[in-house]
Amino acid sequence: MQATPFLDYLKEEINGTHFIMQRILSELDSTEAIVVDVRFNGGGFDRIAFAILSHFIGQSKNVLTTYARNDEGFTKKQGYVLKPADSAYSGKIFILTSPFTASAAEMFTMGSLPYKNIVRMGSRTNGIFSEILWKKLPNGWEFSLSNEV
Repeated sequence: MQATPFLDYLKEEINGTHFIMQRILSELDSTEAIVVDVRFNGGGFDRIAFAILSHFIGQSKNVLTTYARNDEGFTKKQGYVLKPADSAYSGKIFILTSPFTASAAEMFTMGSLPYKNIVRMGSRTNGIFSEILWKKLPNGWEFSLSNEV
């Protein structure tokens, strides 16, 4: 399969995320806890959210299962196993949330649920965290909708 410009871009973003997280966490290595504030984070890319989260976990775990609506009903369920980064922070993590926490920031928050060293505090999140299904109309217009559970 040939890589697309977007996939190349995403790979560069993930590599950059790991690079900067290693630098940040090396500065915070002696701390006992870190507060991650995603209260006003409207999202981004799920893969980047999980790349960040991988620096706060010590073991691989299945963090979510998803499936999508299609013409025949639904796709098969797909699990996502989050693996720890090479240099994971070992202290306590507090994630602050609000109704403005959306999309990839919600995936970051949900992905933290299986980990005992991570505490979530605040209000419920926005509830919009499905991947986007893009469609093109005959007149050239494009639209998207959420089709995942």
